[in-house]
Amino acid sequence: MQVKRLQINAFCGIETLDLEFRSGVNILIGINGVGKSSILDCLARLVFLYTDLLLPRGLVKLANGELVKIGHEHTQNSINFQTSEGEEGTWHFRVSRDANRSSHAFFTSEAIDNAYSTSGISRETIQDFSERIKNKLIEKIKTHPDTTNIPLGVYYPTSRVIPKHPFDEQPDQEHPHRNRSNFLNIQALEGKLDFSAFFAWFKEHEDLENEIRLESDSKYRDQQLEAIRKAIPNFLPEFSHLRVKRSPLRMVITKHGEELIISQLSDGEKSLLTIIGDIARRLAICNPARENPLEGEGIILIDEIDAHLHPKWQRGIVPKLEQTFPNCQFFLATHSPQLISDVKSDHIYLLQRDEAGEVIATHPEGTYGRDTNQILEDVMGVPERPAWSKHNLQKLFQLIDSGDLAAAKKLKDNLEHRIGEDEPEFAKADVLIRRKEILGR
Repeated sequence: MQVKRLQINAFCGIETLDLEFRSGVNILIGINGVGKSSILDCLARLVFLYTDLLLPRGLVKLANGELVKIGHEHTQNSINFQTSEGEEGTWHFRVSRDANRSSHAFFTSEAIDNAYSTSGISRETIQDFSERIKNKLIEKIKTHPDTTNIPLGVYYPTSRVIPKHPFDEQPDQEHPHRNRSNFLNIQALEGKLDFSAFFAWFKEHEDLENEIRLESDSKYRDQQLEAIRKAIPNFLPEFSHLRVKRSPLRMVITKHGEELIISQLSDGEKSLLTIIGDIARRLAICNPARENPLEGEGIILIDEIDAHLHPKWQRGIVPKLEQTFPNCQFFLATHSPQLISDVKSDHIYLLQRDEAGEVIATHPEGTYGRDTNQILEDVMGVPERPAWSKHNLQKLFQLIDSGDLAAAKKLKDNLEHRIGEDEPEFAKADVLIRRKEILGR
């Protein structure tokens, strides 16, 4: 599935917004509070309406009245999409605010009131549409299991939690993970990184892999585990050999040749490791017969993907996402100029408020490959220098230009103590001062 377009009306702080998206990576940027998270929240609810109806789990809670923009009685939103089966359609959902500011929209096979899909010129209920897509999917699984993709949608909001000891919880032995519940739990609207589920799933597959290697095929490798083993070094080259140790039960990884328990990693390492591992696990579950499950399709939403990451790690993360998960569509919110400079401008949506206070989106010009300082100043509106530094450097060159060289030298000495002698502007000032002294004017 690929999202082509999102239309928002009266959702959270957004009055109206119409966005056309690209395949691959889509980046949302803008100051805090402008609406990046609101766009991801709205998009997530529409995406999960589709995946939940293909993999039904009963009642689907889409939203509550608190998501309706103040001053409005309801919010109505939609996405245009294309499925991997070639079907095109539109999902809509409408949520009204009741007297208690808490109204819900529910979608079940028995009652579908405010949602529908369009395919060509026909109009049908979501249930009709999803049943047709589901039947096509089942038929493809039977005939081409190695290339058929179970639709995947995952949302990692800023509220995602990284526990201090993520793998302390023991797997539930009463609920095997190699069954239908595997598929019912691969979608993630609320976005908690479920370490215990990852641990249980990884351990079970590793146990089976070890059993086969011991009993019949010493070279056997579980393809789904291999997907995760390959994905992690793509992002963290110094990490390898993710595995479960049994006594005591714990998950470990090798970093620079040293074995570490996952809980011993930094927050940045854990954040990136677990998001990548979680995406790879879900794709592996959705694509059990693919030679490379990482080539499966999915829609992945991540809010503040740069959180906890050093700028060096922020640089290159987008190309690595595209290389590692080539058929996934990503929606990322970020404040990182390093990340922005890796993306072409037509994949970037700069969110701002116009004179009326309404949210608008534009594609900034010339972001790809640009210097991060230029992006900070020209795209994100952040001055290259602190105001005091900029003011004093301007004053320095004004003094030189006016011929007050004694005052210029004194100010330069003062600034060198505060900024550091290696500031390039000081070398420029020295040249100008010497030239003035030689010319005597």
